[in-house]
Amino acid sequence: MQSTDAGGLSTSAMFTINVQDVNEAPTTVDLSNSVVDENQDIGTVVGTLATTDPDANDSFTYALVAGDGDADNAQFQIIGNELKTAAAFNFESQSSYTIRVQSTDAGGLSTSAMFTINVQDVNEAPTTVDLSNSVVDENQDIGTVVGTLATTDPDANDSFTYALVAGDGDADNAQFQIIGNELKTAAAFNFESQSSYTIQCRAPTPVASTSAMFTINVQDVNEAPTTVDLSNSVVDENQDISTVVGTLATTDPDANDSFVCLDSW
Repeated sequence: MQSTDAGGLSTSAMFTINVQDVNEAPTTVDLSNSVVDENQDIGTVVGTLATTDPDANDSFTYALVAGDGDADNAQFQIIGNELKTAAAFNFESQSSYTIRVQSTDAGGLSTSAMFTINVQDVNEAPTTVDLSNSVVDENQDIGTVVGTLATTDPDANDSFTYALVAGDGDADNAQFQIIGNELKTAAAFNFESQSSYTIQCRAPTPVASTSAMFTINVQDVNEAPTTVDLSNSVVDENQDISTVVGTLATTDPDANDSFVCLDSW
């Protein structure tokens, strides 16, 4: 720099101008991941927070703050620079959450941003398997439908296959078959021989399954008598009208049935 007087004489000098660093506000806050599986423990790490700031080597603190998108702040927590869950999430109840995070630098300047945290659906085990009907008439053909199987599962639109499996109550599995979601007979049942059967049925999915024991009751159906017998077929001549010749008896599959005799000839 030169300095010149009124007479035209001058002198000059060199100066070094130093730029003083001034703390500048951070410009953005970012989250490394915004997806978390459902049914995880409280305290599960969602992602790591990071800040862009004009000042190199600045340090930052993070907090959940009020503002646009803060509706679900209470469901999360920040420890250090990690965003963690503060609740157990269920995709079927709510699949996404919004939060607002603020990053404050060492000089007290800050920036904030809204994030959407998406809950990842995870295949969950079915909870129950049910049978629409558990009664079948005796003497039906093999392949008669007993009832329809259905499964309760937290995952909407899941699909199921059914099988008869070993387990509590599987004593009579061999007397039945499952085709699709229908339980069918694999034998002809006779109420007088056995009136109830137990089976164990399972509904598996790719990762888990549920099973249940069912009691199938055989419905008694009236069956025709098979024979009628006479205890005596000889009578002396010259007996009074209404003399007893013999006693009639009937053989019938149905125990405790009653009978009337009709003269059909």
